Amino acid sequence: MMTEKLERILTLLAAAQVSPSEFRTIVMDLQGTDPSIIEQRYARVRAKVRRISETASTDDASPASANLSKRVRDDVLSFARDGAASPGEAAERLGKRLAFIDDTLQLPPFSSKVGFNRWLEKVIRIASPNAVLNAAIAEFSEHRPSHTDGWRLSDS
Repeated sequence: MMTEKLERILTLLAAAQVSPSEFRTIVMDLQGTDPSIIEQRYARVRAKVRRISETASTDDASPASANLSKRVRDDVLSFARDGAASPGEAAERLGKRLAFIDDTLQLPPFSSKVGFNRWLEKVIRIASPNAVLNAAIAEFSEHRPSHTDGWRLSDS
């Protein structure tokens, strides 16, 4: 039986487009490595990713950053629509997924008065475009609804 944590790791590897042969190599490398060494490497990589994320979020004014954020927002909207999620449900599920991945994130509460697009823009600035996109892929590809009636997200 696969644990939820293992499922999360596999989802992240799939989102990173790791090939089957690369995956086999990773598994073999993990099996032959002392867990403390893996933990040390993980800590270094995580610190590096956080530094990059913090640097990227301080550069929000750059056109490339704004363009990436817009593309991610559009993709997340598309995933949520495909999952037949209402704006409130999409915000709740995406927020929970991001908190599951990084419990240190301080995400804003969703407000229907403000709208999903504005909420999502704030979340992208806080969590980084890549983190939000990966979370949306994982969340909305796992939960296919049994029916598609009901309120759906719009671009506006």
